[in-house]
Amino acid sequence: MERVEVLRQWYKNNKTDKKSARIEDLMSKDLTICHNPIKKGKINHTLFDEIGVMNYNDVFDTKELDKPLNRKNISRKEFIIKYIDLFRQSIYENWDPSKMHIILHSSGFDSRILSGILLRLYNELGDSWMGKSVLLCYTPEEDYAERVINYYNVDIDFYKYNVAEKQEWTDFKNGWKCANGASLYPQNRVYLSTEYLRNIYNFKECQIFSAGYHNEIFDKGYFNKNISIKKFLQSYYIHHYSLFTSAVNGDIIYPILNPKILRLIAESGVTLNKKLRLDILKSIDSKLYSFPRMPDKEARLSKNIDEELRKKIYNDYKNSLYFKKFKKLDINPPSVIAYNKFWYYWSSASCYEKLFGEL
Repeated sequence: MERVEVLRQWYKNNKTDKKSARIEDLMSKDLTICHNPIKKGKINHTLFDEIGVMNYNDVFDTKELDKPLNRKNISRKEFIIKYIDLFRQSIYENWDPSKMHIILHSSGFDSRILSGILLRLYNELGDSWMGKSVLLCYTPEEDYAERVINYYNVDIDFYKYNVAEKQEWTDFKNGWKCANGASLYPQNRVYLSTEYLRNIYNFKECQIFSAGYHNEIFDKGYFNKNISIKKFLQSYYIHHYSLFTSAVNGDIIYPILNPKILRLIAESGVTLNKKLRLDILKSIDSKLYSFPRMPDKEARLSKNIDEELRKKIYNDYKNSLYFKKFKKLDINPPSVIAYNKFWYYWSSASCYEKLFGEL
């Protein structure tokens, strides 16, 4: 069964009973095409009526999640010490020295929590434990992230993936692969950059470590003492778009989702907020807080799609076998990279072309 920290969806072909995290293992020409991105209140990623998302309990090892909580009040200081220790344990328990490691590193504070604790482990355990590793950042955040990486002064490759320059995410031939079937979100940077790095470092499988879910848990309050650990994880498992999980040939690991960390959060009684998250970072290394992160306005501008590119995306969709047969959603793509029904049909058309065309 999957470890809880590897939050990816698994699918089942109800016609054949075959199971896989990758849609291409399950799809065939005799399946029924589904044209609805929202089916029975759930996001449908598969394009096929016969392929559905498996039950969370059938995929993950939930023994630790089922244990009763022992609520107790502890100080913020004690919480921070325990949190850092458990985060360290989570990285250590999930780390496989024999595999290639890709550490996602934006300019944000959460990435610094991940890299700060990870590099403590590296200093303690050395090169043999660290194995082959690369720190990965996406444009336009690389200049901000690089200041943090340079501060660490470690001999680990830092790779900058220029999404805007490469534009592979707009390649209609690979749309179905990036979306792992079909998706409401257009851009799978993790999948594309992993495939690119595979050609450079010549690895078969990899482990990708991400600082994801800090914002959702600490700032937005999506997980709190009134929500069970399993319910929180099940909600993300069901509604999570499959881009950053199942499409990648390897494990994406979110150390914060370790059951012991979630149990600490649920039992501690400490108020979760952005300040607590930043205090954790300062406790790892106060210098890490001082480096600026990319401004939100700059980040928003990087999501714009220019007119020429929108025209190409639209023409690819309009000329597809899927559109010619089913005439679904004849509208221009959005002008920004964001969730939108158009992308579901665009990736569905790519998937359909893979099955019935010449992709």
